[in-house]
Amino acid sequence: MKKSKKIFITLCGIATTAILPVATISCNDDKLAEKNEKEKADAALKQANTLAEELKKNPDYSKILETLNKEIAEATKSFKEAGSYGDYPAIISKLSAAVENAKSEQQKVDQANKKIADENQKIKEGAKELLKLSEKIQSFADTIALTITKLEGKKFQIDETFKKQLISTIELLNKKSVEVKTFATVNTIKKDFVLSELESFKEFNTSWLEKIVSEWEEVKKAWSKELAEIKAEDDKKLAEENLKYSKWYRRTIKIKQG
Repeated sequence: MKKSKKIFITLCGIATTAILPVATISCNDDKLAEKNEKEKADAALKQANTLAEELKKNPDYSKILETLNKEIAEATKSFKEAGSYGDYPAIISKLSAAVENAKSEQQKVDQANKKIADENQKIKEGAKELLKLSEKIQSFADTIALTITKLEGKKFQIDETFKKQLISTIELLNKKSVEVKTFATVNTIKKDFVLSELESFKEFNTSWLEKIVSEWEEVKKAWSKELAEIKAEDDKKLAEENLKYSKWYRRTIKIKQG
């Protein structure tokens, strides 16, 4: 009997020794898996909250932030109420999808804002070009007026009807110069102003000016002899003024040198 009892105890000991490690490993695996899922959950929440903090910095992301915050709150609640860590993957997956969607929407907003910024920059540059066009129109009006004055000063006869047409053109140019300047300084800064409107306005008025300049060139050809005489006299006066300045400059230098 003693021998038999010893065998039983030995066999039982073997059996116990064989079963215990399996139970211990199973328990450790469960704890490790739970730890891993909790870490994944924490990482997912951290990622979502980090993005939320970034979205707070720009009011343009307000709607995206509102949606993401709801997803974060829902995920946080789901993690707390989960029956087991086995429920975590689905919650994490849903939250991760919400984060990716928020990033995608953020990118769309950034692209839209960049498009607006680029257009605003082009409008700003276009407005500067319009101001130059306004000055060009005004300068052209002054040129015509000065030409008439010089011709009349030299007793050249200008047909009265044609002169009235020229004066009317000068007035039109002056008016157009103001119109272009106003458009550049007032219209282009309106909230609903668009680049296409500026481009259309600029193209029309540039073509309009080119047409009048072309017509003026024909007038100058008709007056080529008279204008040549005026130019020759102007050049002579300029040469005389340059000579006077040159003499004055040389005298000044000699005085300074003692």
